[in-house]
Amino acid sequence: MLTDYTKRTAGFASYIPAAPPGYSEFPVALPKNKERALPAGLSKSDLNFLKPESTLLHYDKALVSAGLVLGKNSTRIPKPMISDLSSRAPGTTILWDSSGFQLIDDKVVWRGDETRRLVLQACEYYADVAASLDIPPFQISKQFPTYEVSRDTTVASLKYYDKHRRRGPKPLFLNSLHGLTPDQCDDWYRHVKYFPMEGWAFGSLYKRRLSELLRRLIVILNENLMDGRSWMHVFGTNRLPLACALTTIQTVLSRLMGRFVQVSYDTSSPFTMAYKSRLAYLGYAIDKSAMVMKHCRFPNWDASIGKDELRFPTLIPTAISNRLVLSDICLPDSPTFAPSSWDDPSYHLIANHNLEVLFNAIVAVHRIYLLDENNAAGLCPDWLIRTRIGIEEVLTSQTPMDALAKYTADFDKTTVVGRSISAIDLFTNDNDTQYALDVA
Repeated sequence: MLTDYTKRTAGFASYIPAAPPGYSEFPVALPKNKERALPAGLSKSDLNFLKPESTLLHYDKALVSAGLVLGKNSTRIPKPMISDLSSRAPGTTILWDSSGFQLIDDKVVWRGDETRRLVLQACEYYADVAASLDIPPFQISKQFPTYEVSRDTTVASLKYYDKHRRRGPKPLFLNSLHGLTPDQCDDWYRHVKYFPMEGWAFGSLYKRRLSELLRRLIVILNENLMDGRSWMHVFGTNRLPLACALTTIQTVLSRLMGRFVQVSYDTSSPFTMAYKSRLAYLGYAIDKSAMVMKHCRFPNWDASIGKDELRFPTLIPTAISNRLVLSDICLPDSPTFAPSSWDDPSYHLIANHNLEVLFNAIVAVHRIYLLDENNAAGLCPDWLIRTRIGIEEVLTSQTPMDALAKYTADFDKTTVVGRSISAIDLFTNDNDTQYALDVA
């Protein structure tokens, strides 16, 4: 049964799934030679979560990397994807990031204005919202060997965008902010703040330290640089406590500005954990000490998997887990990713399951977080309740830096991984099959 997570998460800061190309291409691609049919009567198009007609889950936002148009040494033409204009349902929002990660990883060659032109054209054609072409300074690379080179290349890209971009309702462009230390964050902001764009995107230290993000917001508000800006995005995080904090920021910013300000955040975790490590979300743990996700590692093929029609292991049922058994994922002979017993559909099915569990976790933590202070006490960490109170105080106080100092310790717990929950293996033996579900 389809669950519409657009409706279930309404009013929250928006989690934007960063679906990698393999997943985004699969639902709209023609079947490969000898590609198996999906189990349980599913079709490939059901894995298109942007499609309201899917029988699995629906959500109206996704993130795509602009690196898709950059080949190693030349232009790359993207394959058809679920985010293409021809595939989208009305009301869908596609955010394109800048391709900076691919560039600092030296996966593609930086060609100056030619790279800027390709990325800008792709963003203007495909995107509803797009990050400016930034070079994050968190990784030293051959092409961008220092912080200063990363910053100055980003500034040059902003100048290029300002000169050549199309002016119109779409896409909204976000000015990307970075820095590995508070001093670098200040320096980067001074260099880029006056370029006219429609919102802000935060990476590097900002996603690892909520107090730094709020310190920057104080400055942005004091300098009236939220005027005319309607979107704020945080790169590369899906920490459950931070998701709650961002919802409060969205609420307070919208009230202060007298109009809706969208706050969003993204990760590719539901997809990459499946593709890289055969990991599946089991569920989540929410209590007075932490809010964390639980996960397990799926097995390779074992004779008992097919013989006993073993149930799909999960603590939180999803549309996928309700339909499939373990042998729908773990196959006796799958040469695609040898020595794994998974094939392409196996990985995509688990990724969809992971995405739905994460959405369920986001809904569950908000139900507690948004209770009044007395009712939330004991159900979630005390520091998270204080974070909600503190964000309101910081963004509305006449002395915001004093309020920030008061709550910094609480704020920065939102971006710290909770108690360790390591991946564990589902395993079989000759006599019985056991699921190691107690991972807290």
